[in-house]
Amino acid sequence: TDGNKKELVERFLNTKLPHDGGETPDIDGGPAIESLTDIGTRVDSSQTPDASDVRQRISPPKIPEIDSISDTAIESESESQNESIMMTVDGFLNHDIERVQRPSYWPWAQQMPWIERDIAVKLKQAMGEAKEKRMGRARELLDEAGPHLGERTRLLFPVCRLLQALGRGDEVPKIIDGAEKLHPSDPAVADARYRLGV
Repeated sequence: TDGNKKELVERFLNTKLPHDGGETPDIDGGPAIESLTDIGTRVDSSQTPDASDVRQRISPPKIPEIDSISDTAIESESESQNESIMMTVDGFLNHDIERVQRPSYWPWAQQMPWIERDIAVKLKQAMGEAKEKRMGRARELLDEAGPHLGERTRLLFPVCRLLQALGRGDEVPKIIDGAEKLHPSDPAVADARYRLGV
């Protein structure tokens, strides 16, 4: 790096650039990397397929022949699928109805259970009406909530006590017996039997 900047620039410009096809000096001054044209000429052309050979070997897939299908065949197949679907739906709905109407220990045919809060509100209202000696309204409220009690054994005591207050005490032993059959080890059932004296 002796000399000034002008001399360095002149030396740089006078050096031979590697893109002129000759060998380029390696970093440590060794033999240069050969040009790309020299490397390409050494490939064995007997091992590479000719472009026309490749085009002949690669052909598009053949389209299979499809027999024409009549519209009536399509319609009958569609109808049979619809019938099959309807039978499946009917079977599911019938199963669902059987599940909802399965035997229960309550004196009401059970439907879709209500949430706990709604049941509690109705029973509290019915008890309040019974306490005020408005037995007709108390019966209505209990009969509204009754089909939606579900399998809640915790409600055995309050519902049975309300039934006794409304003059339907003869139903209570049957309710407790039915609950014991379905839930033999449930402490709420045993507690209700003890507290109701049945």
